[in-house]
Amino acid sequence: GARAWTTGATRHDARHDRAMIKALRAAHRMLDTDSGGMPSPEASPRSPYLRRLVRLAFLAPEMQQAILERRQPLGLMLEQLSRSKIPRCWSEQRRLFGFPE
Repeated sequence: GARAWTTGATRHDARHDRAMIKALRAAHRMLDTDSGGMPSPEASPRSPYLRRLVRLAFLAPEMQQAILERRQPLGLMLEQLSRSKIPRCWSEQRRLFGFPE
C-alpha cells in the first residue's frame, strides 16, 4: 500500500529544501550507466539510508528537474520521498507525489 501524506501550513517552505537537492545529486553520484545509457547502481549501497537515497535517481526526469529548480509541490519533503515506495511508472510517481501531469 501507498502512504498518503498530508501537510499543514508551516513556515518551512519545501521549495527551499537544500537537503532534497543534495540528496538527489548524491543519488546520481552513486550510479553508473549501462550499455544503453540508462542509470544503474554499480553496487548496492551498504547502508539502508543510502539504499533509500539512491532510489531518488529513478524519479521521473521532470520531477527531478522540478526539485533542482525548487518547483516541487509544496509540502513535498525528502523524508517523504526517501521513505515511500516509489512506483516504477513515472505517471504514477507524479500522481503519488503531487506533480502536475
